[in-house]
Amino acid sequence: MNQNITGNELELYKSFYNTYPDAVLILQEERTIACNELTHRLFKVDDGYKIINKKLSDFSQKEADNLELVDHLTKCLVKGKDTFSWYFQNTKGEQINAKVFLSTIEIDKKILVQAILRNDTVKNTKQNQEQQLKAITVALDQSAIISIADTEGKIIKVNEEFCKVSQYSEKELLGKDHNIVNSAYHPKEFWQDMWRTIARGKTWRADVKNKAKDGSFYWMDTVINPMLDNNGKIMSYLSIRYLITDRKKIEFELQTRQEQLQTTEEELRQNLEELEAQRDYIQEVNNEIKAKSDISDRNNHALLELNKSKDIYTGNLGIAFEEITKKVANILNIERVGIWKYDTTNETKITAQKQYETTEEGYIFTKGTEIKQKDTPKYFEDILAEKNIVADFAQNHPALVEFVDGYLTPLGIKSMLDVPYFLVGELAGVICCEAQNTYRNWTHEDITFVKGVSDIITIAIETEQKIKEQEKVKQNFEKFQATQEAMREKQALIEESKIALEKQNQKLASNEAVLKKAFEKMKLQKLQLIESINSLQTQEEELRQNMEELEATQEAMAQKQKLIEESKIALEKQNEKLASNEAVLKKAFEKMKQQDIKLRESFDALQTQDEELRQNMEELQTTQEVMAYQKDVLEISNRQITKSISYAKTIQNAFLPSNTQMKALLPESFVIYKPKDIVSGDFYWLSEHENKILVGVIDCTGHGVPGAFMSLVGSNILSEVINQNGYLQPNLILQELHKGVVKKLNQKEGANNDGMDLTLCLIEKKSNNQTLLTFGGVKQNLYIVRGKELIELKGNRRSIGGGKRDDKRDYMQEEIILQKDDSVFLATDGYADQANKERKSFSKNAFRNLMVEVGHLPAKEQMKIFEKRLASHQKDTEQRDDITVLGFKI
Repeated sequence: MNQNITGNELELYKSFYNTYPDAVLILQEERTIACNELTHRLFKVDDGYKIINKKLSDFSQKEADNLELVDHLTKCLVKGKDTFSWYFQNTKGEQINAKVFLSTIEIDKKILVQAILRNDTVKNTKQNQEQQLKAITVALDQSAIISIADTEGKIIKVNEEFCKVSQYSEKELLGKDHNIVNSAYHPKEFWQDMWRTIARGKTWRADVKNKAKDGSFYWMDTVINPMLDNNGKIMSYLSIRYLITDRKKIEFELQTRQEQLQTTEEELRQNLEELEAQRDYIQEVNNEIKAKSDISDRNNHALLELNKSKDIYTGNLGIAFEEITKKVANILNIERVGIWKYDTTNETKITAQKQYETTEEGYIFTKGTEIKQKDTPKYFEDILAEKNIVADFAQNHPALVEFVDGYLTPLGIKSMLDVPYFLVGELAGVICCEAQNTYRNWTHEDITFVKGVSDIITIAIETEQKIKEQEKVKQNFEKFQATQEAMREKQALIEESKIALEKQNQKLASNEAVLKKAFEKMKLQKLQLIESINSLQTQEEELRQNMEELEATQEAMAQKQKLIEESKIALEKQNEKLASNEAVLKKAFEKMKQQDIKLRESFDALQTQDEELRQNMEELQTTQEVMAYQKDVLEISNRQITKSISYAKTIQNAFLPSNTQMKALLPESFVIYKPKDIVSGDFYWLSEHENKILVGVIDCTGHGVPGAFMSLVGSNILSEVINQNGYLQPNLILQELHKGVVKKLNQKEGANNDGMDLTLCLIEKKSNNQTLLTFGGVKQNLYIVRGKELIELKGNRRSIGGGKRDDKRDYMQEEIILQKDDSVFLATDGYADQANKERKSFSKNAFRNLMVEVGHLPAKEQMKIFEKRLASHQKDTEQRDDITVLGFKI
């Protein structure tokens, strides 16, 4: 076999071409790139390279023959095959008449032409004919598989090659018809066509699949030719066959690859259509993004202008509200914009602080309108929940049903957008945007713009409150200064009172001394009067009277002295109180001075914060613009990713056993299959092999997209191990599965250490009508409920996958005879590990108890209870892992 191209597929043709009875050439673009040994003989060359790179037309004698050759090659490339007769001259000058069979083949993804040349040249001499016939007979006997059958189809002669290939001895074959090697592959019509053809004396040729004695199959290129007597009557049938099993394998592979190619072409066509649709969609999205970007630019510019307004930062709330409502009406192109205050002083309500309204003359501002909670409870329920009320059709919005008769209809309001604003984290009011002329489809940009305006309203109100607080502090300081001045005046009066009291005390002391002197003098006069009593009767009476007056005066002086003492005590207490008040006032004065300093510092800090807030608002607007664009891009990307993952789910579900297959093989069964995400890292297996059933539940590393990829790898390896290699015993399947995972994921050399846990059961009916279950598992157990008893078969602890430490792992398996009404359960750990709101898992013990509880029920009832218990436990808690539970009854 000569060749000037490489490729594994071309190597497969060597054994076929070198044993083929005719000359074979491989052509690429009319030139020869390979040929077999018989081609050397036919063209009389000792080296195949003398034919390589030549065209068949190089050996033709006439120009017309060259054009005919090109025409036949073109037909072959179009139709896939062609046949014709060709006269040419070999290198020795001999004229050759050849039958040419052309067909297309694919080698290394290249379409080539296979040319088979059968020499039909007739030798004129009888000697040559006899020599040729003898050579052919010997060659056929050594290379071909030959048999001769009588007219009834009974074998009367076979050669050694026939016995060797069929594995039957000559004794076993003689007298039998060819059904002894019939593979039952070909239909009845195939053999009917054969008999019709050879019965008419014609040659019949076809590729036939036969069956050897050991049950193996082989393919033969079979030619059956009737052998006639001198009278032209059929006396027997000669069958000449060539073993073409390898060629048929190649043909089947080529056919499969052709079908795959067609499938790929169809997928590419569909992908192209999808790409074109995606391109159109992306263009639409880009246009939409640009339009939204233009609107965002306009809205951000408007917010920036409002942020620069002096009225917002100087406490002129009325003017600021007018500017805000007018700007919003112009940007959104609507007729009414109102800023409403939320109030709970007497009753819960909102009151219009400033209402912008368009008129025929221009516009006006109003205020004072009230909306009470008792009249519109649904509206207040939404705004108290801090929700935006977005009503494209105001009269149909659930939160605005109470507004229809008293507000929406009289004012002709068609669409409404209400966004709350807040102070210190609490609801302070709403900004209400109302369209009267046309219905509005409020966009995300509209809502974002109004939210930005609500933040500016908050800033304006907080600024006004700060200015009022500063004014109040100033007034309190002035009052404090006035109080200090009054206290100073009062202190002066107290000092004057103390001086007057001291003077009065001095005067009283002087009067007391005079009285004492007068009393002593009176006492002296009394003694003098007593001594001269007889002579001075008149003077005695006067003296008595004077004594009485003196006693009265003394009593009065004693009372006066008592009052003076009490006044002194009261004055001392008053002085102590004044001193205490003075100390308190001094402390208050010092505290007021400190507060004044802090207020001034706070005022300076507020001014700095206002400047920083303005800068932050500018940065926030820029950030909001970028985030809005990024959000749109992420939403597009997310939709594409979600679409791809959803399609992946369809592919993954196609690998799972169908409901029809489940009902056919396990009529009393159920499956709970709940992926944590769109796709799952769990999958389950079910297949039938004569009187045996394999069922399994597999938990691959991870969940979501990574887990799904791992599940497809596991499913493909299982299919190869079970369906292609014929392994049915669970322990052997686990060993081969481990090897496959390590090999597929390159775990010996790479960093990947993923694997899978699984439960695998082989169920088979025995001759004594018993059902044998053979279990093999890895880190998952098998559960059998028999009556009220739970039988738990433990899985192997050595995992599937992760092949850095060892190349081979041995796994154990267990056997158990199932009884009538036994319930068998296979499950991943997702069900038992699912947590509730208190972060408490369902637990393996609770799962075991639940299996015992439902074991006596039909499969459908079991499934309902499993799902109900899981939902009752999980409630609104997020699913933690993929969940798979498979159950069946015997």
